[in-house]
Amino acid sequence: MSTPRTWFRSLILLNFVGFSAVFTLLSIGRVYAQASAPWPIFRSDAGLSGRSPVEGPNIPDLYWTKPIGIEKIQSPAVAQDGTVIFTSRGDQYVYALNPDGKEKWRFSHRVPGGSNNETFSFPPTLDKDGTIYVGSHEHGFFAINPNGTLKWRAQVGGYVGTAANIDKNGNIYIAVDDAQLYVFDPAGNLLCTGSLDGLKPNNTPAIAPNGRVYVPAGNSIFVFNSSCQPIARWVLPALEQVAWVAINAGGNVVYAGSVAVPLVLALNSQTGNQIWDYSYHTSYGPPSQPALGPSGTIYFVGANAGLMIALNPNGQEKWTFDLGSTRYKTMPVVDASGDIYIVNESSRFGLFKLSPNKEVLWQLPSVQCFYSPAFGPDGTIYVPSLKKLYAVRPQPPYAVSLELVSGDGQAGCIDSTLANPIQARVRDQYGNPFPNHPVRFGVIQGGGEPINATVNTDSFGIADTTWQLGSLLGEQQLEISSQYNGQRLNGSPIIVIANAVGPKIDGASEVVFDTTAVKDASDTTYTIYNRSDCILTVNRLEITGDPSFFVITPVNDTLVASHDSIVVRLRFAPLVSGTHKATLHIYSNYATHDTFDVALEGEASTQPKIAVSPETLNFNPTCLESESLLPLTIYNIGSATLQVSSFNFSDPVFSTSTVSLSIPPGESRIIDVHFSPDSVIAYPGNLTIISNAANDETVDVSLTGTGSSPTIAGDPTLSFNDTSVGKKDTSVYQIRNVAALCELRIDIDSQAISGNHAGDFRVIAGGGITVISSGGVHEVTLEFAPSDSGLRTAVLRILNNDPANGSFKIQLQGRGELAPDIDAGPNPLPFPKVCLDSCAKLPLTIRNLGNDTLVVDSIKTSDPVFTVEGQEFNIPPGGSVTVLVGFCPKEMKVYSGTLSIFSNDPDENPFEVALQGEGVGPEITLEPRPPVLEVCPDEKVRVSVNIVNNSACPVRIDSVFFELRTLLLAAKGRDLGQAAGGGA
Repeated sequence: MSTPRTWFRSLILLNFVGFSAVFTLLSIGRVYAQASAPWPIFRSDAGLSGRSPVEGPNIPDLYWTKPIGIEKIQSPAVAQDGTVIFTSRGDQYVYALNPDGKEKWRFSHRVPGGSNNETFSFPPTLDKDGTIYVGSHEHGFFAINPNGTLKWRAQVGGYVGTAANIDKNGNIYIAVDDAQLYVFDPAGNLLCTGSLDGLKPNNTPAIAPNGRVYVPAGNSIFVFNSSCQPIARWVLPALEQVAWVAINAGGNVVYAGSVAVPLVLALNSQTGNQIWDYSYHTSYGPPSQPALGPSGTIYFVGANAGLMIALNPNGQEKWTFDLGSTRYKTMPVVDASGDIYIVNESSRFGLFKLSPNKEVLWQLPSVQCFYSPAFGPDGTIYVPSLKKLYAVRPQPPYAVSLELVSGDGQAGCIDSTLANPIQARVRDQYGNPFPNHPVRFGVIQGGGEPINATVNTDSFGIADTTWQLGSLLGEQQLEISSQYNGQRLNGSPIIVIANAVGPKIDGASEVVFDTTAVKDASDTTYTIYNRSDCILTVNRLEITGDPSFFVITPVNDTLVASHDSIVVRLRFAPLVSGTHKATLHIYSNYATHDTFDVALEGEASTQPKIAVSPETLNFNPTCLESESLLPLTIYNIGSATLQVSSFNFSDPVFSTSTVSLSIPPGESRIIDVHFSPDSVIAYPGNLTIISNAANDETVDVSLTGTGSSPTIAGDPTLSFNDTSVGKKDTSVYQIRNVAALCELRIDIDSQAISGNHAGDFRVIAGGGITVISSGGVHEVTLEFAPSDSGLRTAVLRILNNDPANGSFKIQLQGRGELAPDIDAGPNPLPFPKVCLDSCAKLPLTIRNLGNDTLVVDSIKTSDPVFTVEGQEFNIPPGGSVTVLVGFCPKEMKVYSGTLSIFSNDPDENPFEVALQGEGVGPEITLEPRPPVLEVCPDEKVRVSVNIVNNSACPVRIDSVFFELRTLLLAAKGRDLGQAAGGGA
């Protein structure tokens, strides 16, 4: 063995001068791809640490052996759900097995353009979503869906002889035999390539936490960033050929081993400077790929013999484990607790487990292997071998021992449950609690029973039950037992002992009743005590002897808590006079006595006895100035005449007209009690009845009543709309009686409104005296007619019979405003008949009847035949303006229109005037009517005709026509200029 030394002379650093970038489409924001699977990649993680995040078996169980494949099975990848994915050297399939060893699917793919399937010989890699990445001999790089179907295939430039790796962004890195590093995104897009300077890769690239990629090829380690940009080439002549790389947990150290020489180097991951080296005897062969323990220990073996070496992180040798000439068949792997798993070819070892201190913890000689084992999520180890795959799981636990946890030696009461449960724990062969295992509980002495006879253990391996003791005093015993596969567990059975004690009954030894009238009854109470820590069960009460005694309180297995008591009522009801005696027997679980006996005694006599019903008179709420009545019955339940001498009331609002009574034995009398409240309050009272009754010379009857009244309610203010001086506004006010019982009487008289501006307000409806039923509403209509501008206020007073608010006042308020008030006339405005092409004008007077200036903005007509002179002007209060409205008809017809006056009148804008007019034309006649003449050819005849204008409109004659039988002769006309009513 050698000690660490510095080999700076064997390390040459070369900087790259160029790289080949295809294109860059980096996936941003993806989480670290292998985070979810227990063994997603060859050597477990992106740094190729060979360390599992789960613990392996403490005791191994060869779960199954699966014959499969055509050659050596490659190191598998294991998904989060336990699916095992692997290839077989030279095989045409990628295989997937369920955790139970049953085949889930197998994948194959035909060579593009060929007739054979592609060959898969190297370990697959899993992404966090379950996608499987694997390369083929035929230059194919595959993404396979978790269900075994093709996701995508990419063609690369050579044979894929290494496993892929995945960075924290989900991008996939694969070193290919064409001396190139390829980077794909999860969709199968080629992001970039990096050159290995013509050197074929020797192993899977390692990826540091900072994203740097380290590729062993030839005698060098090529360093790239995530975009395939070359950072450095570290030439390591001492290694001859760099067989592998691995990165420590901190990402600051890169470990490298040789293909041919027994040498391991530790390099600075940023600079490539050597930190230390470790060499050993050449007979052991070159170092295997290492496993990095949780504390940073580096474990590896020599390829040619049985030597395992453990190095501290500083390169110092921690220990060696030498099995002589027998070879280690695999590189080591480490679980989460730091234990080492490896396969040695010897018949003694096979697959075995070492502690971090090289203690052999177990071995399975039958399990042989050629490539790196992998871990499942439950700690199962999957070991690849020749044409088969082993699954070695943690041996299932089984129940071994039974132990008492608690509950022994308790004291408890008979026929009751112990205060604390009886608990027992079952442990497995590892000494751990064994859950869900049946434990039996059974009473073997003293009676009683466990509440649950068979109980399965919980997650802490504990089964418990509650023990109900039997009825025997003293020691009682419970047995706890359990078996596994028909064999009693160690420690079974367990005997648990309890001490049973009983209750103790106590009470007075005799009961003497008061002297009681014959055919009457007297009650008294008796207290039964429990003088112990146990529950006393009183089963029943029984009286023997004189039949004049009775048990009133029913008792049937009544429970009395420890140091507690119960009270029962007893009755003495004699039918004859004299002394009466009997015995009360109390049956219980008091173990030392069959019954507890109590002597009963009473004296009977002849005498009157009073009783009343009801003992309380509760009057309904009663309105003031009225009264309510309730009956009260007085009984003589004695054996002599009852004389009632007086009725005394504590408050004069209660009374009765009855002065005294005489009631024979067995009879009753009814009196009326009156309630007449004078205030709205609750009245508690009392009626004292004085008589000769032997049992009660005075009897009190509780009295309660409440005086009630109407309750007036309404809004405190009634506001009117703003109203112009000289105009009016009305509003309705609601008076409510919110009482639930009494009528409200109101009076709104002529003096109801008062205040500074009382004259501006008046009641116009709903005044006078009115009765409002409970819950009812009465409406009062008021009018506001402001006599001046500004805020006008007054108070409306409503007299009523609500004692709390007999003069109910409402604030009245409104605002008077100065405003113009337009008027115009005549309206309608009728025009006389007007000849066409002529106009007529009529005056229209616009008046301001208000108390503010009227501003006329414009005057418009609905028909252009009507016109108006004067459009804008102001009219002072009381003033007027006359405008001329014109009518110029265009057709002979009747016209109707509207004249709209736009102004600042607040409620009549526009003010409209109806317009009416008729357009007329001239009317002509011929006088005399032209005769009918016969005229010979070439004969001339003169005819005279008068044209008469019968209208007030002028006529213009344009032409005159004469009609002959066969010929129409026209005479050119002339403008007669005839005045209306004339002729021509």
